[in-house]
Amino acid sequence: NYGSVSAAGPQADFGCMQHDFTMGFSTQVNYKGFYLTAAFDWRKGGLFFSKTADTYDWNGNSLWSAYNKRQPWVQPNTVLEAKDAAGNTIYVPNNHPMGKADIGRYWNYGRDNINDGAHLLDKSSFRAREITLGYRVPKSIISKTPFNSVDFSIVGNNFFLWTPEKNTYIDPDVATSGTGLSSNYGEFMGYPSTRSWGFSLKVTI
Repeated sequence: NYGSVSAAGPQADFGCMQHDFTMGFSTQVNYKGFYLTAAFDWRKGGLFFSKTADTYDWNGNSLWSAYNKRQPWVQPNTVLEAKDAAGNTIYVPNNHPMGKADIGRYWNYGRDNINDGAHLLDKSSFRAREITLGYRVPKSIISKTPFNSVDFSIVGNNFFLWTPEKNTYIDPDVATSGTGLSSNYGEFMGYPSTRSWGFSLKVTI
């Protein structure tokens, strides 16, 4: 579980790095020698730390850092300390917009620190792991050849990826902390995942 410890308070529970569940789907459709196969993955829940998100916010390359066209804005869900008529301390809704210097500090001050949970992202995802479109040559055409079957196909890997709205940064499957349990922790400026295409020729004799 992710948490933070500070002088101001006890440890906070942000959530768990493990998925709630993982699930796979596969299908195949055939029609007059053509076939379409597809494999999909659905992974729900869990959190991961993204150094990529931290870096993109810090250097202003993220979508979120362009909020309000980078003009002064009032930070939502904040309050100001004030005094009531009796001199008691009260808190009122904040109506003071950030200055431009404060906007920069908002995005980069302490953003590489896991303590505020700012870059703990939902690692849910849904992806088309592999899609294949192929054609099996009719036996009548290859009957006078030494081949029992001939298949041509186009194969696409990592064809489509969906992530939650807040994760506009990186594929949650990218891990830079090893291959064991620690790989669930997150990524530190990992390479983006890639989509690939290929051609396949299968012949049996």
